[in-house]
Amino acid sequence: MEELEQKHLHLLQVVESEKTAKWQYTQHCEELTEEIKKLRNEVSGSGGKYTVRKESRETRLAIANTNYVRDVHCTTKHHMVQNREFKEHGAYSTS
Repeated sequence: MEELEQKHLHLLQVVESEKTAKWQYTQHCEELTEEIKKLRNEVSGSGGKYTVRKESRETRLAIANTNYVRDVHCTTKHHMVQNREFKEHGAYSTS
């Protein structure tokens, strides 16, 4: 049983590490999205000095990826809470 608990703790650490990495990636994508918005506003207020091109495929993919990572993060957190509640109610009890 101790080996199983150690494996469970290890998996929780892995999940927590992945969750942190996803959060950092999401933050970075959100920062980039804000920078894009600022640049677009700057370009649109330039009095015709610059022209705005259609949103690139890379930008659309980055925004879609940010949304996906956010959804995965929320789902992972939900499952961790469910597993914690499951364990607290004695489901892993060996007695």
